[in-house]
Amino acid sequence: MAATRIGITANIAKPDARRVLTQLCADLRKSDLEFVVERNSARLFEETPATEGPDLRELAQSVDLLVVLGGDGTILRVVGQTVGIEVPIMGINIGTLGFLTCATQEDIDQVGGWIKNDSFKLSNRSMLQATVTPEGEEPEIFFGLNEVSVCRANVSRMIHLETHVNGEYLNHYSADGLIVSTPTGSTAYSLSAGGPIIDPESGVFVITPICPHAMSNRSVVLRHDAVVEILAVEPPDQVVVTLDGRSEKRVPAHSRIVIRRAQEQVQLAFLPDQSFFRTLRHKLHWHGSNVS
Repeated sequence: MAATRIGITANIAKPDARRVLTQLCADLRKSDLEFVVERNSARLFEETPATEGPDLRELAQSVDLLVVLGGDGTILRVVGQTVGIEVPIMGINIGTLGFLTCATQEDIDQVGGWIKNDSFKLSNRSMLQATVTPEGEEPEIFFGLNEVSVCRANVSRMIHLETHVNGEYLNHYSADGLIVSTPTGSTAYSLSAGGPIIDPESGVFVITPICPHAMSNRSVVLRHDAVVEILAVEPPDQVVVTLDGRSEKRVPAHSRIVIRRAQEQVQLAFLPDQSFFRTLRHKLHWHGSNVS
């Protein structure tokens, strides 16, 4: 069923944001589609008061499709602010990477037609839920689409993390940290730390150590219902938990971090002919071997 009410949010820090937003609005009008621009993004229109329009969560709750103008970082920010709201997200890349986006700003005049003709597919992406419990304190719950990172703070020494999976001892990692990644996040921080590339709809997730002291420490791929428990052993007050590069929380020694697949999911819109493997080849500049 085609979306009839469209929400728009943009990364206003991007140099081309005003132009792309203006073009998108014109294209949606041409396609006779109803749309609403999020309050902060509407500031790109000089005649719009800063207080006019809904905030991001209000917008997401009132539309059939949310169009996000920005890169992967913008989409991660939007996902983080709309957790629990089941609205599909269509990303238009005006950023640098674009693994999570549907198209680029060069395609902006086609977006209205895609939406009106329902010419896109939805990909269900799993999220992670991290419950962080510092010793003697109440737990806090965070959500991430890409990954949960348990890393050293602003120190040059290693941290020590005792790790269990489904209650069974896995390893005592001495490293710069650990990344627990979704399939979607396998091409992000986990990949730069040497983790595997995983099909984004595979349902598994992966633990990847960051600069481990033991060279034999490698990534471990886990089934979708695994529960990872990490105990920050030491040093005191030098461990940081982050979700998708945001929601940073510094935790003291003996804090417990429990990570599992969240009930919440994210639906990302892609064009029917888009391929994850073609995107990999393009974004990672794979050109095959020169050996004949």
